[in-house]
Amino acid sequence: MTIRAVLFDLDNTLWRPETTPDWEYITRLQSEAVAGLFERMDMGHLDRLRLIPDFWERFGAMRKDEDDRLEEVYEQLGATALCSTLQDDGCFCSGEDAQVILEALNTVPLREFNVRLLPDAERTLGVLAATGLSLGVVSNRPMTAVQLRSNLLDLGLPDVFGAILTSLDFGYRKPHPSIFQAALEALDTEAREAAFVGDMLEIDVLPALALGMTAIHKTDATLDGGHISIRGLSELPDLLVHHL
Repeated sequence: MTIRAVLFDLDNTLWRPETTPDWEYITRLQSEAVAGLFERMDMGHLDRLRLIPDFWERFGAMRKDEDDRLEEVYEQLGATALCSTLQDDGCFCSGEDAQVILEALNTVPLREFNVRLLPDAERTLGVLAATGLSLGVVSNRPMTAVQLRSNLLDLGLPDVFGAILTSLDFGYRKPHPSIFQAALEALDTEAREAAFVGDMLEIDVLPALALGMTAIHKTDATLDGGHISIRGLSELPDLLVHHL
């Protein structure tokens, strides 16, 4: 078996928050990011410092409610949550306008959330790219691939990803098989020639295995489930190049 491509999860796989974010500070930054949009949409009178946390709480609840209905179109959840939050304040917002606002909210860099790369992420990705492997990302983060790529570069990762799939762009989220399949197609790779690296068994590892990929579980636990486990990213180059 020859591995030609490696797909990565992000949270707790390539990066993690060093400390709990200062949510009041984040809300102020996001409020500033959407201020001009709210004025142009005749919503400048709204209390954004109250509305933004209300929206994220509602969005989180809707995502949780959808856990058992993965056929639901994920990209609609954020717009629906935002529109309903605005309606509570007597404001109408179209789905298109809601998507524009969502993109503006996501312009706040992830470093402001205290997200930092894992210590061995930059070097490991550089080594893997140098061997000729195709690299990609599959993430459930509610942001566009363009925004996600910008954050990856901002945090110090090399620009090595040939494909970045986000649930917001694609419409379905992990563990739905279609988002994994779309990433494979974007890298022009078959499942049997690809590995997926992630930290969550149900969301990352098992769906990758079900598609016929080599699944690599980044974990401190010792588990036996037909997949490979690693404790650190630095183990990947030797594993992928010499043992798979």
